[in-house]
Amino acid sequence: MPRSPEDYLRDILHAARTIIARTRGLTEDQFFANPVLVESVLYNLIAIGEASNHLPPGVRARRPDVEWDVIIAMRNRIVHGYWDVNPTVIWETVHINIPQLEAQIETLLIDLEEDRN
Repeated sequence: MPRSPEDYLRDILHAARTIIARTRGLTEDQFFANPVLVESVLYNLIAIGEASNHLPPGVRARRPDVEWDVIIAMRNRIVHGYWDVNPTVIWETVHINIPQLEAQIETLLIDLEEDRN
């Protein structure tokens, strides 16, 4: 059975919330001192990028404030250029962009679900 845009948005939301929960209250040094945590965050960033890539253009167009291309490019960088991922970019993404993305995806998901009803 094919997945709906709402399914992909829920995947993004789950991954964002996982990142937020696992990194809450940590300093940058604490974060990077825990390689298992860093790998978990990278996995969830990959999931966010992959799910974003599967969203139809019409769904992405409803939130032009979300930098979809940047999200997908980050996923590609982690997957295909894993040896050269910039830790500062990961840290900034975790603490600045992911909380913003969570809010943006929540509202987009609500809008889509309301349209279906």
